[in-house]
Amino acid sequence: MQPERYKKTIEKVRNFKAKKLKVFCDTEDKIRDNLVKEKTKLQNRLDVLYEDKLDRKISDEFYDNKFNLYSNKILELDEKISQYTKQDINYYEFGSKILELAKNAFFYIKTLLLTKSKNY
Repeated sequence: MQPERYKKTIEKVRNFKAKKLKVFCDTEDKIRDNLVKEKTKLQNRLDVLYEDKLDRKISDEFYDNKFNLYSNKILELDEKISQYTKQDINYYEFGSKILELAKNAFFYIKTLLLTKSKNY
């Protein structure tokens, strides 16, 4: 391969990886946003539930059942949200390293070719 072909190939890989990273991140962000929305909805329900209890619109038993149900769901959502956050950080770091490698790949290949040509 000629150096110009290396550049073109590396540029294609870098562009492909950048597009793939963006699609992945957009999808992951949407999923995470939906989890946050669901959590907010449940927290609002808990607030209304508490007010209804104070106003004696619902029984203590009904309140306790719904409180436990919503609280457990909120804890599950918190765990899922934190997992997405950790995954995002890992994927962003990995993607960044791949893009940096692709950016510097031509230099590495050129150096390798020069070293090989000097040895022969």
